[in-house]
Amino acid sequence: MILTKAAVGPYRSINTSQSVAIDPYVTVLVGMNEAGKTVFLKALHKTNDALGVESFNPTDDYPRRNLTAYLRKHEDEPERVVEFTFQPTKAERESINKSLHTQLGENFTFTVTHNYGNGRSISVSADESPVMEALSKTPGLSSDAVKAVSSSASIRAAYTSLSQIDLTEADTDFAEGLKKRINASPWKDSPITNHEVWRKLSTLVPKFLYFSDYDLLPGKINLADLRTRLATVKSDPTKKALIEPKHLSILALLRIAGVDLDDFDGKTTYEEMRAKVEGVSINLTDKVLEFWKQNEDLEVEVDIRPDSTDVTPFDNGPNLYLRIKNRRHRGVTTPFDQRSRGFIWFFSFLVWFDSVQAQLASSGVNTSTDLILLLDEPGLALHALAQEDFLNYIDNLSQEHQVIYTTHSPFMVRSDRLNQVRIVEDKPELGTTISENLSGSDPRTIFPLQAALGWNVAQNLFISKTNLLVEGVSELAYLQT
Repeated sequence: MILTKAAVGPYRSINTSQSVAIDPYVTVLVGMNEAGKTVFLKALHKTNDALGVESFNPTDDYPRRNLTAYLRKHEDEPERVVEFTFQPTKAERESINKSLHTQLGENFTFTVTHNYGNGRSISVSADESPVMEALSKTPGLSSDAVKAVSSSASIRAAYTSLSQIDLTEADTDFAEGLKKRINASPWKDSPITNHEVWRKLSTLVPKFLYFSDYDLLPGKINLADLRTRLATVKSDPTKKALIEPKHLSILALLRIAGVDLDDFDGKTTYEEMRAKVEGVSINLTDKVLEFWKQNEDLEVEVDIRPDSTDVTPFDNGPNLYLRIKNRRHRGVTTPFDQRSRGFIWFFSFLVWFDSVQAQLASSGVNTSTDLILLLDEPGLALHALAQEDFLNYIDNLSQEHQVIYTTHSPFMVRSDRLNQVRIVEDKPELGTTISENLSGSDPRTIFPLQAALGWNVAQNLFISKTNLLVEGVSELAYLQT
């Protein structure tokens, strides 16, 4: 399933709805700080959070300038906040057409609209005539029944026509089948086929995953303290603030290692626990080094041990330590959170993504196709060449998942794919605007694009010792003759 368009607003700094075309693979939101790039990602995330945590709250999310007036009507008329347009893949269309006898074409799309009451409405329009033609060819029907169905434009009309003629036993069974289909549809003012198509499509609509700098792994954490926090929140959900992003990151690492906090009750041996966690660390290090080319001599080391001399809470029970070994410097190790922020971000993202995939797969979600990734300022702390490595990683991810990310770094924009760029600006009165107009935007906003193009040109200047710049192709042709 491909997301082709997202219309967002009013939402926070987006005062009026902004319709944004979404690339089938990668969409890049470029804009200055505080322009509203994160706002756009957050709106998408809250519509269908893969982890089922996020939702809309008008007090927090509706533009403040009109909030008071809106709250008066919110309960009765929750306003639209996001509208998606989706397009099924060829394989998905063919499967539905085969099952329902429809003829959904390659340009078929449908919309899903979300409102501030966290409800949604669906708009599907499928031609019912191919379905009626298939129904008229049902084996065993009498000639009168065939005539009644053939002359009907819809399933509802066919059932009405059949109720007005004498039916054979086979005709009666057929009519009962139509009645069941009619009763199964809650869309009383819409053709039955529309709802049946939606039932097929609803299982294919992707969910959203959002990742930012707040989800970074810490260098160490006390496992007893983490267990206490989890137990407190379980008994009193109002204290969920006790579970910080760093705790969720460590839980993600333990989850993909197949280690449970209950394993630290003294019954599981130290070697068993360490072997599990080290195994996943080796696997993740291999994944990082597939794309991380800045220093390929790094390894992640995991240790689990108590330290009664440390400060509270690290002096009570076992601590989990993450360290980085650098073979380039004779195996010197340093705490994970003292390494470069770029490496920390990259490794933390892989831990988070692998964990979420495993968590969702266990609940029946097809994680190879049913996820759209929302990345907020990815690779911000990476060196320019490392950002290029991460772009390669994003390209790899986009073969299975649509990726939407924000940036204001020229090295996170591919100069040969400016069609994927959307410009985000914060304008007086209008608030956040998002468009594909690269030339008519504020020069400060499109600076990363200009820099990306300049970087591409600059790369070619170092091909030889002496270089000559010319204005166009004609000058080049003249010099070459």
